Amino acid sequence: PDVRLGDYIVHNLFLGLNDSAEAWELGLWVKNLTDSTAIIDLSPEVMQPNPDAAFTPSAINNPVIGTGYEQINTVAPRTIGVSMSLSW
Repeated sequence: PDVRLGDYIVHNLFLGLNDSAEAWELGLWVKNLTDSTAIIDLSPEVMQPNPDAAFTPSAINNPVIGTGYEQINTVAPRTIGVSMSLSW
């Protein structure tokens, strides 16, 4: 079945400080500033080969079996960090 995923917004922030000659820069960054949560991708049920396919008549008609697991990708949680760069 088709699934429609909802809209979402992720805000990222970078604040930097550098000297007038731009020899160094110090930065603070935040990804997903508001800690938004959303599903961004869904995969159908993961299938795997049926290990009994060669041994039972019912398995021959069903060469793959469902694992019962689906893959769901979500927005990464809020991440905070610092960066520093030097030029010479």
